Amino acid sequence: MATDIQLRDLWKRKDDYITSKLDWLTKKVDKAQSDFLTALIADYMGQFSLDENGNLKPTVGNMRMAIRLDQFFDSFDKESLRAINTQYGLDMLKLTPLSERYYSALTGSDARDLVKSLTENVRFIEESIGIKDGKIIKGGYLDNITRMPEVRQQVKDYVTSSVANKKGYSEYLRGMKEIMVGTQERAGAFERYYRQFAYDTFNQTDAAINKHYADGLGLKWFIYTGSLIDTSRPFCRKRAGKVFNTDEANKWKCDPNLIGKPKGKKCDDSYNPLIERGRYNCRHTIRYISATLACDMGREDACD
Repeated sequence: MATDIQLRDLWKRKDDYITSKLDWLTKKVDKAQSDFLTALIADYMGQFSLDENGNLKPTVGNMRMAIRLDQFFDSFDKESLRAINTQYGLDMLKLTPLSERYYSALTGSDARDLVKSLTENVRFIEESIGIKDGKIIKGGYLDNITRMPEVRQQVKDYVTSSVANKKGYSEYLRGMKEIMVGTQERAGAFERYYRQFAYDTFNQTDAAINKHYADGLGLKWFIYTGSLIDTSRPFCRKRAGKVFNTDEANKWKCDPNLIGKPKGKKCDDSYNPLIERGRYNCRHTIRYISATLACDMGREDACD
């Protein structure tokens, strides 16, 4: 059975892997939104009808340009976003062998066959993220992220309102650029979308895999793992580095520092502490440990 130092090293390798893949995704998304704007200007925006003053005409043809955006998005989907999201999904699937190494080291040879069996039964991860045999499944989670319905609607609404208000073409271009690639104060549309729907998925997938192993191995103790930074939330500050059991975590839904609770509610029954942790953009993880290790770390109630 591995020492805690060895276990921490294995866990850090997995956390470093997640960080590296999220950094990769951020760079790819940033480039994708810039490429999208360039293609949009070159292949789409020049087709608007303008009046003698260079303003968008409120014509049926110009209004239809908003509808044609779907075709433009579909084309960009096949050429760029689908490749990014396919790799993103494959990277998430590689979390399983990294977790397997940790739990094999944690439980030792006595549970080797059980850990192997649990590894073979993580098919639900493929189904939850929507990827099979290296391809995105139509209608699945990754497929929906690739289509970005919210971003499509935002851009369509901007086109429609610009035409209706006879916006000057140069002003229209400037506004579209601000939407797509952002400003110093605001991220671009792709980046905002991925922050909301994709980035947290990597950590939540990792959390689901870890919970799968913990449930199968009967692990009830864990360390709320991760460093603190200036922007760390109070919820995470009072838990970072400490040992808890799963029963205690079930009470976190009523923590006054838990964000995202329904307005006017002291508790959030929809909150899943072992998956969501500190909620949006939380980089802390649930590192399951044995009762023996929890005892060694000062939790006397784990020593029985």
